[in-house]
Amino acid sequence: MSSVTQPNYIWKILQHMYSMSMAHELEDNISYKDQNVINGILNGNIDSFEIIIQKYQSYVFSVVNRQIPAQDVEEVAHEAFLRAYKSLNSFKQKTEFRYWLATITIRTCRDYWRKIYAHNKVISGDLAEETKESLSESLQGLAIEQFNRQKYTRELKDLLDWSLGQLSVDDRLVVSLVNLEGYSIEDAATHLGLSKANVKVRAFRGRRKIQKLISQL
Repeated sequence: MSSVTQPNYIWKILQHMYSMSMAHELEDNISYKDQNVINGILNGNIDSFEIIIQKYQSYVFSVVNRQIPAQDVEEVAHEAFLRAYKSLNSFKQKTEFRYWLATITIRTCRDYWRKIYAHNKVISGDLAEETKESLSESLQGLAIEQFNRQKYTRELKDLLDWSLGQLSVDDRLVVSLVNLEGYSIEDAATHLGLSKANVKVRAFRGRRKIQKLISQL
């Protein structure tokens, strides 16, 4: 088997793709204090939630964009904000609001995938033969540090989407968060409402399955 089809090699490229995406995430720069705004909303000034949206929309969209197909990102991000608004009275000041919002956003993404899986709309079966051939051509001689300068990301994205589609919903989210995006086991467990031991098992199992799938291409 050539180096370009070795699962570890392709896995590192997929990880690099995600790290490059995260590096361009926009920083929030609105100087409102979250708790003051939240208190105002809970006291009846519901229009102040617009401040929350303005401050965190780039962050929420970036989280959703790494989990959800592009055509559904806006809808899922809006749903995450709606859930956050409805749950504001459960926010505890000892938790960073951004972290609390991330939990709601990631769980909204999970619910999206549960619905997709329930209707059998997830990518399944074999990877298209033309995609396999195109992927092999695209990766010939490709160094990881050169990845962001290449024009062949579509094939890699197809490969990643297909591979993740072979996992259960929770395994899919764990692999995306821990193995691809670099979340800690503890943070992933908190965001998904799972135990740390469960996340460790799912991360290991999911990665092994994806590597096995890639090795069979």
